[in-house]
Amino acid sequence: MSDFNLIVEERETFGKNANRRLRASGNIPAVVYGGGRDAASIQVPARRFARMQRQTADENPVFLLQLAGTDKQRHVMIKELSTDPVTGEYIHTDFHRVDMSQEVAV
Repeated sequence: MSDFNLIVEERETFGKNANRRLRASGNIPAVVYGGGRDAASIQVPARRFARMQRQTADENPVFLLQLAGTDKQRHVMIKELSTDPVTGEYIHTDFHRVDMSQEVAV
């Protein structure tokens, strides 16, 4: 398991325009799925996420998402990652919750 922790915040605005503003402010819109729970919309700091991606480019790590200002945390893996085809910037990512007591086939 990787030692990466991402501190994320909940997203309260949705839609194309809101997501563009979010990206302009240095964050990436994201969604957390799976684990028998409802999907959660979050925003991830783009610089920290990009650094994590560079360091783990050849693997699919399990890392910890921590909700800012709370003790809530969850192990996740990247399910899907969308990038801009011209600039290479991250547009959106989907995370999948991982139960550390169960084996996962990737």
